[in-house]
Amino acid sequence: MADILSKNQAHFNEIAGKYDQHNAAAIVQLERQIQAKLDFIGVKSGSRFLDYACGTGMLSRVLAKNVTESIGIDITENMVLAYNAQAQSEGTSATRSAFLGNLADPSDPAPSVFSDAIFFDFDVAGVGLGWHHFDDCNLAAKRLVDRLKPGGVLFVVDFSAHEMDAEHATHHGVTHHGFSKEQIKAMFEGAGAGGGFAFEEFAEPIDFNTIHGEGEGHGHAHDHGHDHHHHEHTHSKKVFIARGSKI
Repeated sequence: MADILSKNQAHFNEIAGKYDQHNAAAIVQLERQIQAKLDFIGVKSGSRFLDYACGTGMLSRVLAKNVTESIGIDITENMVLAYNAQAQSEGTSATRSAFLGNLADPSDPAPSVFSDAIFFDFDVAGVGLGWHHFDDCNLAAKRLVDRLKPGGVLFVVDFSAHEMDAEHATHHGVTHHGFSKEQIKAMFEGAGAGGGFAFEEFAEPIDFNTIHGEGEGHGHAHDHGHDHHHHEHTHSKKVFIARGSKI
């Protein structure tokens, strides 16, 4: 796990400042499609939202008009900085803030940095395109459900199962080549969030720009932003959204 964690931290620290720019069209498309699914998710007005593996804050932006507070958590310092800088520039930092840390460390079931009351009793917890980077998705699901109120909603937006070069995936901290409905359902149920489980693929594939340096393979949506890149490719991937309520 430590190896995957360090690769993810290094990769996303490097690309944090360029992430939104390189994937601008994909992010707009994703935000529009997720916005159309707020009723499907079960986001009620006035909710508190935990945006886990928050990155620059895509999910927090989508839910901004429907929640009173968004708390982001990410293992990558530069992503946390980008999230908070964006909230500051938009004047939403009073209701939207991100913190550095890891809720899915098997050696630390109760991180002291997240012991304050503001890190508990969420109405909704979501992960946007981070699930395939988690070393242990079952543990991550359990830890997120622990932070929800009874009846609270866990939702995940990620890639449907797809083929991918194993060496390339390992290089970029990718631990799962997408997921099936059955896999996600088992994770949610195992974590205690199987209530009203639902899974849908978005009708339109998402086109991600993949920028990579000489000698690197084709591949992943996050493989971009290197200073010495030589090629840029666009890859279409099917994306799903899944939701379940804490029982």
